Amino acid sequence: MTRIAFLLSAMTFAPAAVALALAGWTSVMRRFGRDLPESMWRGVGLGTLLFSAMLALWLWTAFDPASTSQFQFVERVPWIPEWGLHYFVGVDGISLLLILLTTCLFPLVFIASWEMVTHHIRSWVALLLVLETSLIGMFSALNAVQFFVWLEVGMLPLALLVSIWGGAGRARAASRVLACQALASAALFLAFMALHQLHMEQFGGATFDIAAPSANAIAWLDTVIPVASERWWATQNVLFAALVFAFGLQMGIAPLHLWATGVSREASLPATALIFAVVSKVGAYGVLRFALPLAPVAAVSFAEPLRWAAALALLFGALSALGQRGAVGFVAHASLAQIAWLWLGWFSLSASGLEGGVLYLLSHGLCVAGLLLLVGMLQHRTQTDAWADFGGIAKPMPIFVLLLGVIVLVSISAPGGMGFAGSFLVLLGLFGADFGVAAVTALGALLLAVGWGWNFRRLAFGPVENPANRGLIDLGWRERLTAVLLILPLVVVGVRPEIVNARLHHPVLKLRRAMLERAIDSHEASPHPAAEEAIERLQQVSRDASLPRSVAVVSLPEEPMREGVPR
Repeated sequence: MTRIAFLLSAMTFAPAAVALALAGWTSVMRRFGRDLPESMWRGVGLGTLLFSAMLALWLWTAFDPASTSQFQFVERVPWIPEWGLHYFVGVDGISLLLILLTTCLFPLVFIASWEMVTHHIRSWVALLLVLETSLIGMFSALNAVQFFVWLEVGMLPLALLVSIWGGAGRARAASRVLACQALASAALFLAFMALHQLHMEQFGGATFDIAAPSANAIAWLDTVIPVASERWWATQNVLFAALVFAFGLQMGIAPLHLWATGVSREASLPATALIFAVVSKVGAYGVLRFALPLAPVAAVSFAEPLRWAAALALLFGALSALGQRGAVGFVAHASLAQIAWLWLGWFSLSASGLEGGVLYLLSHGLCVAGLLLLVGMLQHRTQTDAWADFGGIAKPMPIFVLLLGVIVLVSISAPGGMGFAGSFLVLLGLFGADFGVAAVTALGALLLAVGWGWNFRRLAFGPVENPANRGLIDLGWRERLTAVLLILPLVVVGVRPEIVNARLHHPVLKLRRAMLERAIDSHEASPHPAAEEAIERLQQVSRDASLPRSVAVVSLPEEPMREGVPR
C-alpha cells in the first residue's frame, strides 16, 4: 500500500471518524455537567467536509487519464480471504467523478443549510458525515460485499435525514424511503448470492472482488452467466432484471419513483438536495458497474424497451412537472424526469451515450442541488413556494434571479452548459440506436424547457403583486458563495467537456469491451440466438480492438495475491 493509495481510505473514513469523535467528546463533557456547543459541531463538521473535498481535488489532479490500468489508488487488505472478502478500493474515471461530486456537494449543502436547519444541529452534522462516508465507500469499493455493506450503512442516516427535518408527513416519507431502499437491497442481495454461486461452480473458489487483483487472477465479473439454464434464477435475464430493479429503485426513475416524490414534499430542502443530487446516483453507478458487464446479452435484449421506458418517463415526468403549483414540486418532478437521461445514455450502448450519460449525471447533480437550495432560500424568506405568490422578484432580489437563471439554463441543456454537452452526447448515441426514442426524448426536454421558461418569467419579472415581497432581502455572501461554486463547474465543463471526458474515455471503452467478451463467453458456454444478436450489436458499437482481454486488472506489487483458476 503506497502512501498516495491511502488517500481513498482517508477520504472514506475521516467523516465518520470525526462524527464518532464529536459524539464521544460530547458524551464525556456531559458527564461533567457541560456540553459541546452546536457552533463547535457545525465548525468541525464543515471543516471535515471541506477536508474531504480537498482530498478529492487532490485525487482528481493525481489521477492519470492515460493509464492502462482500469483502477488507480488501489488498496487491498485481506479481511476473510477464504470467503473471498477483502478491503479492496480503487477508482476509475467514472467513480472518480462521482466521488468528486459527493465531496464537493456536501459542504455546499451544509453551508446553504446554515439558516434552514436550526434544530437538532448535532444530529444533522453527524448524519451528514456518516452518509458521506457511506457514499464514498460505495463509489470506491472493488469488492461486492464491501459495496453492499456501505449501501446498508447509508440507509439509516438517509431515513433519519428525512424523518427529523421537514413537514408534517416526514415520518411517513422516511418510512417509505426505508421500505423502498430495503426492497432494493433485498433484490440486490439475492442477485449477488446467485452470482456468487455461479462463480463458485465455474472457478471452484470464492471471491467477491469486482476487479482482478493481478493479471492472472479471476475477478467476480469474469463469471459467465448463461443465457438459458434449467435453473430459472441462473440466467442473464433474471439476474439483469433483479439488478435493474434494485438500482432503478435507488435512482428513483419512473415508475419506481414514488419514494422520491414523498421526499420532495416532506423532507427539508437541504436533505432533498443531497438525496436527489448524490444518493440517487448510486443506482446509476450500480447499473454501470454490475448490470451491464455481468449480463450484456440481457442488456442488449432489453435495451430497446428500456430506452422507450426512459423516454416516456421523461415525457410524462415533464407533463407532471408542468402540473405542479409550487416551485419545490416543479423542481423535484423535473429532476425525476431528467434522471431518464442517464438510462437513455446507458442503454444506447454507445460510447457517446455512455460518456454523455456520466456527464449529464454530474450536471444533473449540481443543477438539482442548486435549484432546490435556491428555491429553499426564497421559501425561507417568504414562507411559501407557490408560483402564484411570486412575481417581480428580480426587483428586490436581482442576484438571486441572476444565479437561478444561470442554473435553469444549464438544467434545460442550453448551449454552453454541462447539461448541453451531456444531453448532446446522449442524443448522438440515441439517434444511431433508435430515432423514435430520440424524438420522444427531445420532446420531453422541450416541454421541460417551456415549463421552466414560463415559471421563471412568472417568478422573476413583471410587477411585484404580493406586497410582502417588496421588502425581500437579496442573498447574503454565504448563499451567493454556495450558488457561484455550484455554477462554476457547470459552465467550465460545459465550455470544455474534454476536462471530464478525458477521464471517461478509457473506462467506457473497457466497459464495452468487457460486455463483448462476456457475451462471447456466454455464447461459447451455451450457444443461443440472443447471444449471437448481442455479439453482433456490441461489435457494431465497439471499434477499439487494441484493448487487452483482461479489462479489469489492477497492479498490486506489494502484496502476493491468490491465483485464480483459468478458464
